[in-house]
Amino acid sequence: MDTAVYKPDGPCKVWGVMAHVKVVDHSEVGKHVKEGWLDHPSKLLEQPKRRKAKVVTDADSNEG
Repeated sequence: MDTAVYKPDGPCKVWGVMAHVKVVDHSEVGKHVKEGWLDHPSKLLEQPKRRKAKVVTDADSNEG
């Protein structure tokens, strides 16, 4: 049986969160979890929010 595993910040939207999704054999889920993958999409919601980098423009660096 195949099972999906998840990592945050990927190209797919899962439960409102952008994530990487990979389908693996059920017997390999433990190996992927050890590598940092999540075994259920609800765990994506528990991940700390990442801050977006501030875009700096020339106007921000001009003084005076």
